Amino acid sequence: MLPDKISAGKPGDYLFSVDGSRPLSYSAYQRRWDRYREETGLNIMAHQLCHTYATILLEAGIDVKDARHLMGHSDITVTQNIYTHIRANRLRDTANKLNAYTAENLTNFCTFD
Repeated sequence: MLPDKISAGKPGDYLFSVDGSRPLSYSAYQRRWDRYREETGLNIMAHQLCHTYATILLEAGIDVKDARHLMGHSDITVTQNIYTHIRANRLRDTANKLNAYTAENLTNFCTFD
């Protein structure tokens, strides 16, 4: 698990940094990411992890306001409309819930009093 691999730091520390007190330059970050991809065979861009993280937060039931904070977004609509995605299994679950609800309550919808 990731928490086991990351040492505990202070609230202002950077996860990707030279010494924890300042962020990596873009080129240093990119070199590290490229090396990681080569070593692991992972074929995605680092930014895709942001979208995956936001989607996992949504699927875990994390409130969008909390997700916004965890993602570091200043505007909740960025988190909600750009970063979160609905996966096929969630759509399938939603369809099943709707089908079950309408099957149980269909007669209530068709009654005209």
